[in-house]
Amino acid sequence: MEKQKSQPLEEVLDALVEFRSDEQAWKALYIAMWPFVFSVTYRDLRAHSQLAEDATQDVFLRLVRYCPFDRLRTPGAFKAYLHAVSRNVARDYLTCILRHASELVPEHSKSPAVSRGEPSASEDVAIIRQRLREGFGRLAKLDQKLVRLLAEGYTHAEIARQTGLTENNVAVRLHRVRMRMAE
Repeated sequence: MEKQKSQPLEEVLDALVEFRSDEQAWKALYIAMWPFVFSVTYRDLRAHSQLAEDATQDVFLRLVRYCPFDRLRTPGAFKAYLHAVSRNVARDYLTCILRHASELVPEHSKSPAVSRGEPSASEDVAIIRQRLREGFGRLAKLDQKLVRLLAEGYTHAEIARQTGLTENNVAVRLHRVRMRMAE
């Protein structure tokens, strides 16, 4: 693999303002900003590296589709925008995961199915969903509220303001909820 000379971010942004389809500029932007985007999504997705890699790809897809390069000419403004997009994508992933985990199990899968051999993948998913619902139901009302707010995309600081807890208390309670749910 040939080593590429890195372009300053300001030059890359200028090139994308001039010609949005500049493949070399996109490649340089991807190489320069991938570690930054991955670190934001990795942190927000609670250290799930595969999800963070997928989210990072989605961030770059959103850049291709929607980024207003003409308004983000400075590296600082672009990085702030990129940070916000990265956090939004990670929140979308978390919301999607929590929504799918808490969906109601179809009526036919609530009664134990008689089957020979191994359970099917859909039966496994139904069992996991049922266990998640049961675990969520056993949480204290405050913990349920914290999880719902987190799933809606609120940060720990925002949750703390809404609930009257400290930010550290919110983080600790959510960590304990994750540990209980993992059991």
